[in-house]
Amino acid sequence: ITFIASPTAIKKLGKEGMKPNPVGTGPFKIKSFKRGVHLEAVKFDDYWRQGLPYLDGIRVDWVKDPMVAMVAFQKREGHTVQIQARNTVALKKKGVTVINCPAVNRMLAPDSNNPHSVFANKLVREAVAYAINRAGIARVVGHGIIPPAYQVAKKDSYGYNPDLMPRKYDPKMAKRLLAKAGYPNGFKMTIVGMGSPEKRMLFEAIQGNLGKIGINVKLQFVDSAMIGKYRLKGGLPTSSLLESPILMKSEFILALKDRYVSTSRWLPELARPEGFDNLVMKAINTESSDEKARYTQAAVKALYDDITVIPLQLGYMNRAYQPTVQNSDYCKVDAFHTWPTEMWLKQR
Repeated sequence: ITFIASPTAIKKLGKEGMKPNPVGTGPFKIKSFKRGVHLEAVKFDDYWRQGLPYLDGIRVDWVKDPMVAMVAFQKREGHTVQIQARNTVALKKKGVTVINCPAVNRMLAPDSNNPHSVFANKLVREAVAYAINRAGIARVVGHGIIPPAYQVAKKDSYGYNPDLMPRKYDPKMAKRLLAKAGYPNGFKMTIVGMGSPEKRMLFEAIQGNLGKIGINVKLQFVDSAMIGKYRLKGGLPTSSLLESPILMKSEFILALKDRYVSTSRWLPELARPEGFDNLVMKAINTESSDEKARYTQAAVKALYDDITVIPLQLGYMNRAYQPTVQNSDYCKVDAFHTWPTEMWLKQR
C-alpha cells in the first residue's frame, strides 16, 4: 500500500519540503503546525465528498502529560481527548461519553534473526509466551477494559484462527521450556518500549512475570523517534523484545503483509516463518472471501506455531467526548488512517 503524491508539489517543494507542507485530497488544509505542540487545520471548500466536512476547522493540541490533558478536557478546553484505560471508568461514572475502539494488537517482536540472541531459539520464545500472565495484567493494568491477546488477529477478524490453543499463563511450563532450551537458570534480556504511564505498567508487570522464571529483564523506555528507528533499521541490544504493535485494519491481511512478510521494511531483526509470504500473497490474490479467510488464518497459524511475535493485549483508542459532540461511529474508521474528527464528529 502506498499513497499518491502530487508530482507538481514534489517538483516545487521537494521530498523534504512536502513533510511540513502536505498536499492531498483530504477535507482540511493545514493552517499552522508546530511539532509536538499543535496542528490547526481549516475546512477545504472543494472537498470531493459533498456536504463534508461538517466542521469549519480542527485544532489538535499535544499534551505530554495525560493527567494535564484530562484536566484540560474536564475544564472544557477541548471537545475530545484520548485517554488511558484507567480514566475510562471514572469518566463514564461522570456521564461522559467514552468510546473504546480496538486500534492495535500489542506485540513483542524478538530479535530472532540475530544468531547471538537467545530469541533465535524457538523454545525460549515459547517459554516467554507462557510466562506472561496476560489475564492478570488485563485485570490490573487494563482495568478490565483491555482484553488479553494470544494470536495476532482479534476475534471478530476474518483472520482469527479459532483452532489455536491460547498459550495461557503457565510458569511451570515456561521453566521446563527454558531448561530444555539450555537456560535452566534463566538469562538476561531487554524489553524496549514506549514510556507512557500505561505502557510502563504493562512492561513492569511483564518484567515481574519473567523474573519469576529466572529471566532478568532490563526495561529500556524510548521516545517515538527511537522506537521508529528500532522498528525500521534495527540496532537493538542483543536478546531484546521490541514493542511493535500490528494495526487492526479492516483488511487484516494487509496489516500482516505490511509487518511480517520477508520483504517488509519493518522489523529487520525479526525472523519470519517459512511459507508465510506465500500464504499472505494467496490471501491477497484470491477473489473468494472464504479462501481469503482460510489463507489468512493459515498465515496467522504460521506466526503462532513459530512464535514469531508474542501477542500481549489489544490496544484501544479510548476517546472521551464533550456532550456537545455528536459521534458517527468513530470505531469504523481504520486506526491512525483518518483523524476521527474529520468527517465523523460534529457539534450538536
